Formats: sequence, structure tokens, C-alpha cells
Amino acid sequence: MVVPSETGTPHDCATVRGQIHDHILQLGGKISQRVDGYWKNRLKQTAASGIDQDKVDFLRFEFRQKLAIARDEERRRYDDLLESMACRLEQQFWEEKGDLHRSYAKARKLWGEFVCRKVRKQAKDMLCQIASYYRAQLEREVTHRMQLEKNRIIQEMEQIVKTAVEQQKRMDERAIQWMMNQYEELLKFISDYND
Repeated sequence: MVVPSETGTPHDCATVRGQIHDHILQLGGKISQRVDGYWKNRLKQTAASGIDQDKVDFLRFEFRQKLAIARDEERRRYDDLLESMACRLEQQFWEEKGDLHRSYAKARKLWGEFVCRKVRKQAKDMLCQIASYYRAQLEREVTHRMQLEKNRIIQEMEQIVKTAVEQQKRMDERAIQWMMNQYEELLKFISDYND
């Protein structure tokens, strides 16, 4: 059984007993009364130092830091994924736009070969409508895909945060249970030694 001192440094039982014995020898006078008062004071100090708040705070800080690092890493990974998806969709958009321009240029060339002015006007209107239709359709498709990907990433991030919070809660509960066990062992040691 390890008894933590007031400074948080662990001592073994023999060292603690030796320190108690040396201190009792220095008391002098009415030994029984002074020993009784000393033990009451010592029990209060030992019980008070049984749960080291600094260790609890440090464990909580360490767990929070690890959780923050994991969240930042996941956020960075999903930001990279979102950026990669946006680049890919943008590249696809420009490729399809290039195909549209090439189709438009080819149609314009064919249109230039028409002799009839009315047919040229009809062809021009038709090409403008086709270009407008495909442009709007492409923009809608890109927007829809981006929204779907964004929603998926948000759901995954929420699940990651939920899992991390549950893991943090379990670690905190284990740390509290460990400290309670340490405190019970300390009280048992004090009770056994006092008897």
C-alpha cells in the first residue's frame, strides 16, 4: 500500500512509520495525550491527501488534450477530404464546361454553314437554350453533390465527437473509481495501523 504524502510523493509504510516514530520521540511531556492528538492530526492530513486533486486535474487535462488533438486531427482530415472533393468536382465542372464549349463551337461552325438566315437564328436560339440548360443542370448537380458530401462529413464528425465524449466519460469514470479505491485502501491502512 502506497501512502501519498502532502506533496504528492509516494512513501512506503516503513518510511512513514519511521517518520511517525521520530516525531513521537520529539514530542516529550505527556506522551499519551500528545500521541493521541498527533494521530488525530495525522489522520486528518492523510485523509485529506488521500485523493490528490492535482493528479485528477492533470489526468483530466491530459484526457482533454488527447481528445482535442484527436478532434483537430479528424477535423483536418475531413477538411482535406472536403477540399479534395471540391477540387475534383471543380475539375469535373471545368471538363464538362470544356466539352460544352467544344460542342458549342462545333455547332457554331455547322451553323455558319447554313444559308438561310431564319435557320441560322433558330439554330442560334436552340444552341443558347441547350447551353443554358446544360449549364444550369451542371451547376445543380455540383451543388447537390457538394451538399451531400458536406452532410455526410458533418454526420461523421458528429459521430466522432460523440464517440470521443463517451470515451472521455468512461476514462473519467475509471479515474474516479481508481481514486476511490486508493482512498478506501488508504483509510483501511490507517484503520489497521491505528488498531
